[in-house]
Amino acid sequence: MNVVQVKNSKQLKGLFRPDKPTRGRLYRVDANGHNYYCDSVEIVFNVNGTQMRSNRWFINSENELIYDIGKNWFMNLDMFDKGISRMKGLTAIVFQSESGSNKEMSLF
Repeated sequence: MNVVQVKNSKQLKGLFRPDKPTRGRLYRVDANGHNYYCDSVEIVFNVNGTQMRSNRWFINSENELIYDIGKNWFMNLDMFDKGISRMKGLTAIVFQSESGSNKEMSLF
């Protein structure tokens, strides 16, 4: 396990792993129409004093972090990059794969 303080959306995109296919019109993350979310990297952050946690998330083509897929809750990562987002203290908890490798594959 590795804990990473995420500084910007580029770093978060680098941590994203397309672990699980999913269905839904908002979950399109690659040019071929394949839909994936990440569940091997847990994210934790604070919004207006409330701690949020997600182990099923993705970043859509609008640079929005969808952290609650069922409710379609998201944070705008452009605002996060500019330091004007309500999201603070974004931390990623990266779990090693079963093979022991920490190789990452990104769709971005």
